Amino acid sequence: MDKYPAISIILITYNRGYCIDRAIKSVINQTYQDWELLIVDNNSEDDTDFVVNSFKDPRISLYKINNEGIIAKSRNFGIKHALGKYIAFLDSDDWWDKEKLSISIKYLNKNYDIVYHDLFKITTLKDEMSFFKKTVKARDLQKPIFIDLLLNGNGLTQSSVVVSKDLLNKVGGYSEKLDLITAEDYQVWLEIAKFSDNFKYIPYTLGFYWHGLDNLTSPKKTIVSIKALQKIYAKELQLYGVPGWMYYSFARSFLLLNDYKKSSKYALSAMIKHKSTYIKLKAFATWLEAKYKQLIT
Repeated sequence: MDKYPAISIILITYNRGYCIDRAIKSVINQTYQDWELLIVDNNSEDDTDFVVNSFKDPRISLYKINNEGIIAKSRNFGIKHALGKYIAFLDSDDWWDKEKLSISIKYLNKNYDIVYHDLFKITTLKDEMSFFKKTVKARDLQKPIFIDLLLNGNGLTQSSVVVSKDLLNKVGGYSEKLDLITAEDYQVWLEIAKFSDNFKYIPYTLGFYWHGLDNLTSPKKTIVSIKALQKIYAKELQLYGVPGWMYYSFARSFLLLNDYKKSSKYALSAMIKHKSTYIKLKAFATWLEAKYKQLIT
């Protein structure tokens, strides 16, 4: 490689040999070609190596790591080895539209530090061809960005983000704390927002987010992560109050854990605290479901 690439793409994986080629092809097919792809593999036991090595592109590098179940370690490993000015993240079961990097770099060149966009939500491969695709909506964050993120929750999806490497290094990368597993991406956006308000929501849907049965977050981990965030940002939460989205996340998680008493309690708090009518309605539906299941069990 004669010069450093503009964008380093970090793709972390484990036992995704059956689908990682789709993600890699979506990178190779980008209209913007000034990139490197760092694949950080958590010692897969399937045919991941064979699939990756079948791509004879010098811009693609395969690294091995034992992340001990902490995905943040793999992301930080990739950041450490990245040569680009900007870092893009792509999960191994997601994939991009061919214009994703081209459009992202145009906004980054306008002095934004981090850009992100919507993604199509895919649960079966047939969904990709459907005219009526569901969308994972990002949020057009309002300044101050830190306060918006804190009070309204995560507005960015990992596989949509391209961010300044300098800023990632400034905040120390992703937290590798066990109690932040599932929330490490949200926390790093919060930390970046302490230094920069130059976040830009790109109003296009530029990729596909896989939401199959193998990509579900444990409700127990969600509860632990939110409690950890409450400790980290205790001063700010004391000032602004615990936001409604946290109560709603607790309500959904306890519902899945069959703790209907706690679920109804937090759903009620979410209805009172959350500003969004949509979330209030979802919290009300959760409250009704929890109350009904309390009655029949």
